Amino acid sequence: MGTIERNLMSGERIVFRGRLHAIVFRTPFLLLLIASVAFVYQWRAVGWMIQASRAAGWVILAAAAVTGISAAITWYSSEFVVTNKRVIAKVGVFHSHSIELLLSKVEGITVDQDILGKIFGYGTIGITGTGGSMEKFDTIAGPWKFRTKTQEQISAVQDRPADK
Repeated sequence: MGTIERNLMSGERIVFRGRLHAIVFRTPFLLLLIASVAFVYQWRAVGWMIQASRAAGWVILAAAAVTGISAAITWYSSEFVVTNKRVIAKVGVFHSHSIELLLSKVEGITVDQDILGKIFGYGTIGITGTGGSMEKFDTIAGPWKFRTKTQEQISAVQDRPADK
């Protein structure tokens, strides 16, 4: 059970759950490829280049491990949820950034995508609350679906008769 499930209000249920896109692992993946090239190069190298290639490979592999662990922590600790009452977004463990807005207080949700985001299905969502404050969250998988589900819930809240 995640942080959000433990903090649901009475009668609140999760309608949609979003995640960060796997693109957050691009840097460790690229470093791993570069380390592999360095290790393979040592088979063709001669003299001092063998040790230099091997050392470079180990340094780059260590950098890939560190960035990979960091990306994994960010990926696993991020939560993007639309409930029947709120929009909730949380990123981070050691330094967390979160926003919780009642659906009635959401003025707009923007989606920004570059060409790679369109190809691979990720983007930045911006949530604007009443008062004009905007919070942005990067590399969200399926940002258009998150936006659509939020708008559906806002519409459902607006269509409900007022409690007496």
